[in-house]
Amino acid sequence: MPLSKQKFSSYIKEFNFRELFNEMGWNNDNAFVPVSIDTEVFKLQGVAVKSGFKILTLQSENKKIPSKEARKKIHRTISKFFYEHLIIYCDAQKSHQIWQTAIRLPNKPIKIHEVEWSPSQDPEILYQRTSG
Repeated sequence: MPLSKQKFSSYIKEFNFRELFNEMGWNNDNAFVPVSIDTEVFKLQGVAVKSGFKILTLQSENKKIPSKEARKKIHRTISKFFYEHLIIYCDAQKSHQIWQTAIRLPNKPIKIHEVEWSPSQDPEILYQRTSG
């Protein structure tokens, strides 16, 4: 039985990604992946994995989500370890999320796609993306 929009919305608003993906049928993942970018180390936490596709989160320790340029560098580094992946960036106040994944099309350069979400928004776009 698919996850209801109401339950999905509740998990997103609570920043409870592990339970969200486990309920959607993904396997639990506890991998810890430190990524060094310039002089900063980002600590990514595995949340779920399915058929080689890995879901990771980065809970910001310094209150802010890394810059777009830093997120691109994090993606490039993570791509060396996990070809297919989703990184969910969260700020320390739990007021903002950025879902980042790579779109890979034959004979085209990789395009990084990001969806931003905050608790004042309806998580419909995230629901549509994850249910597909």
